Amino acid sequence: MTLGMRKHNVDPRPHTPWAFVFKGPPGTGKTSTAKKIGRIYYDMGFLSTDEVVACSVTDMIGQYKGHTGPKVLGLLDKAIGKVLFIDEAYRLAHDGESFQSEAVGELIDAMTKPRYARNMVIVLAGYTGDMERLMGTNPGLMSWFPTHLEFPHLDPDNCLAHFRAQLSRFGIQIPPRSWTMGPGADAEMLDLEGTREDVLGIVGGVGLTISVDEVLGALREMLWDRGGEVPEQEEQEGDKQLSFSFADVSKPPEGLFFSWDQNVA
Repeated sequence: MTLGMRKHNVDPRPHTPWAFVFKGPPGTGKTSTAKKIGRIYYDMGFLSTDEVVACSVTDMIGQYKGHTGPKVLGLLDKAIGKVLFIDEAYRLAHDGESFQSEAVGELIDAMTKPRYARNMVIVLAGYTGDMERLMGTNPGLMSWFPTHLEFPHLDPDNCLAHFRAQLSRFGIQIPPRSWTMGPGADAEMLDLEGTREDVLGIVGGVGLTISVDEVLGALREMLWDRGGEVPEQEEQEGDKQLSFSFADVSKPPEGLFFSWDQNVA
């Protein structure tokens, strides 16, 4: 579409969305989607790079009156020609707080200026209900951020399908006999509460976030280490797949969870 408009001497920029609201819980792909948008806009020639400048509301709010405006403009200057991703943007809902109100006003005002307008992509991200409340705090937000994308929770089947697809990137194929639910030990291991308690026991109750790449990397290493345990009969039959059941990963491989100093308060 962009190429077609340019062939007819029509500037596609005014007809292209530059401000988005991503609504959904953590871990549903909001940041990854922002990176994809950056790549697409860069390929279309709208941005000078596909880089995503990620920040939080804390990076926008000053400690004293008059400090918030310059901080907001500083972030915008840093993100010119890029994607500005403001995570947990619902914290901009001021509820009488002058600093948050100043930040929202400065952001909207900057989007009307030639220096920033259509020279960067701005994404506000956060929980669905909280983001909807934020949109209601300032009429300008809804008009300047008309494009809303919903990121729902993935159901277990979709999560497993995505996990299987990610494993295939490393040449790891899960045979059907391992893909289906196995004995009671598998069901117990997959129990949400049991898994949560296991993880908390490993890290000593300290909050922990593990990326998909870390999980896949550790699992890949574990599977290749155990690859020699495939029965010879399977190898003779030409089965080159690495097989495992969910019970195989009930104990995380060494290095997946880093250790914590027990003396840390």
